[in-house]
Amino acid sequence: YILQGQLMKYQEQISLEGLRLDGRRPGELRKVICSIGMHDSANGSAICEMGCTKVMALVDGPKQLIQKEESPVGKLTCSIFMTNFSTSQHKDNPKRQMKMRDFAQVVKSTFESVVRLDEYRMSQIDIQIIVMQNDGGYKSAAINAASLALIDAGINMKDILVSTTAGFIEGKCCLDLLYSEEKKEGCSTMICYAPAKGLLSHVNVISPKMSTPLLSETIENAITGCKSLYTILKNYIKEHMLTKYCLLYTSPSPRDATLSRMPSSA
Repeated sequence: YILQGQLMKYQEQISLEGLRLDGRRPGELRKVICSIGMHDSANGSAICEMGCTKVMALVDGPKQLIQKEESPVGKLTCSIFMTNFSTSQHKDNPKRQMKMRDFAQVVKSTFESVVRLDEYRMSQIDIQIIVMQNDGGYKSAAINAASLALIDAGINMKDILVSTTAGFIEGKCCLDLLYSEEKKEGCSTMICYAPAKGLLSHVNVISPKMSTPLLSETIENAITGCKSLYTILKNYIKEHMLTKYCLLYTSPSPRDATLSRMPSSA
């Protein structure tokens, strides 16, 4: 095991053919699979899979906010949990819990900028995120899953948020970093992008040494990845809405169902 760990430490992340460990080119995203509206107990739900990273988001609300003073805007809360089996280290880690609490505050403030909380006075919207598998980029998958869950819940938003990561791996700017790429290089940039307005709502840079030109190139490539990812998510949203409303208009009404069960007068 020690020898295997030493070999992985010095393993090349990009081959001579220009391929990464999972066979992607530097500018390619992982395969994205989304499921929307699979939990009937929640007002909105979604699962976002980016490669082997899998994150589920649940939205509860809008519900009545119990407080004495009237608030001009609604309240949004966020909680994030990472399962012990989501990474190679299955033990409970206090540092991981602190990171989840800090990231929950980031998600809360980020979505407060796009959710129209002024339309939900005296109401509360709860976002719960569960990281089921983490092979890199779980924060981006969490943002994407939360966006889809809010749309499924019918929450009015100014724009949908899309997120991905980017970073320099062996001198090449790569999109949608794997867990091994994040750990080996020690530098990654996560962005949250609002495609309708073309604005960055959040940028998180983890790099001990990155010059301004390299950072600008990384952000530009991440924005390009978000635009491609937005097209993918938009197709899943359209498919979900078509399925949802087709079932709504094709399902029989209670009166029709009662008449169908009545015996014929033949």
